[in-house]
Amino acid sequence: MIPFRELISRNQTNWSVIATAGAAWAEKVFPDAPADHRFSQLRDTIDRLCRLDRPDPVAAWQQHIAALASRSDYLNRKRYTALKFTGPGTNLTVGLPAAHVWVSGASTSRNNIRFVANLRPKRSSRLRIGTASAAPCARRNLSATAAR
Repeated sequence: MIPFRELISRNQTNWSVIATAGAAWAEKVFPDAPADHRFSQLRDTIDRLCRLDRPDPVAAWQQHIAALASRSDYLNRKRYTALKFTGPGTNLTVGLPAAHVWVSGASTSRNNIRFVANLRPKRSSRLRIGTASAAPCARRNLSATAAR
């Protein structure tokens, strides 16, 4: 019998993870918020991240997935060999595998069902871009460049 995680990593089975906000999670995410506001703050944050606060959440999600696909296509055309992060006290170059592939948030299962998973098991020689942005670098006063 093939382990379930292996089936998931090969997109050979349909699957879903459903999580909901809870008091313990809210306390970890918003420890400085007043205790009676943490849970609602976490729910509001999840709603925003899932685009449930938009007039048409499905259309907003489809637009987001299309934007991620466009970014991964762009990065694959560039064929970068490394990513370099610089800033105060930071000078880090991360080499990329020769056959690396940038992927977006959407996948297709073995039975041809398109889906967007929130987490994916590791895949060798694949890099996941997800919803990454320059914001983490900006908060740390870092800049990121790519080498070809």
